[in-house]
Amino acid sequence: MNSYRTRNQGVCAILRYTFGPQVHVATFIEQPKGATFLINDVEGRCAEIAKEYHHDDGGPWFPIEDPKTFLDEFIATRQTLSAAIQDGKQWRNPQCPQPA
Repeated sequence: MNSYRTRNQGVCAILRYTFGPQVHVATFIEQPKGATFLINDVEGRCAEIAKEYHHDDGGPWFPIEDPKTFLDEFIATRQTLSAAIQDGKQWRNPQCPQPA
């Protein structure tokens, strides 16, 4: 599995929006604060999409054709963060195979 890590909730949400929630493998609590979102980079496009999302270098914005679905994925991303905080360590996606 190729993976992509981001600390940005919006990037995680746009990747969930683009590829489906099953690509969001885990959310880890980082110390002293913050979190990291681990994404299965199934198409090898996560870095490109993240750059478009941030509108870096004056390039094109990433198109959001269904704002409600994107907002739902942002909310779901926040919920994984809350679950990881409650756990004190991490949230793991039940749709993804767990390591042995």
